[in-house]
Amino acid sequence: MREYRSEAAPYAGHLATAGKSVLEGMPACAGSQSPGRVVVAARFVAALVGWATGIDEEDLLASGRGPGDTARARQMAMYLLHTSLSASYGEVARAFGRDRTTVSHACRLIEDMRDDPRHDALLCRLEAVLAVVAPMFALGQEG
Repeated sequence: MREYRSEAAPYAGHLATAGKSVLEGMPACAGSQSPGRVVVAARFVAALVGWATGIDEEDLLASGRGPGDTARARQMAMYLLHTSLSASYGEVARAFGRDRTTVSHACRLIEDMRDDPRHDALLCRLEAVLAVVAPMFALGQEG
């Protein structure tokens, strides 16, 4: 079984790093053409999951499946975007360049993996980080 980062303290520092990574190359002002909130949220979640699993964020967002550990980390990112940030299956699918049914499958698979205490602990830690930043994305809300 793959070893994941388990220490809690680095998450706070990683928020700034992941946020910077997500925002690099994006327009500076609100009136500019900017990606949707779901795309920005997906990049943030991919950066966070990538950090926790040791897999490059760009690999998680790539169009190909990649090795098994990359695919599993991508499934975790899709699951977290859906469950923690309230993005719909369709929104998650568009953000990751996948089909809605692929997202549904990923969510079921990751939910089943939560029976393993190690996977559940990792997901709980990632969910705690995302709970802090969720208001920034305001997904699943009108307006």
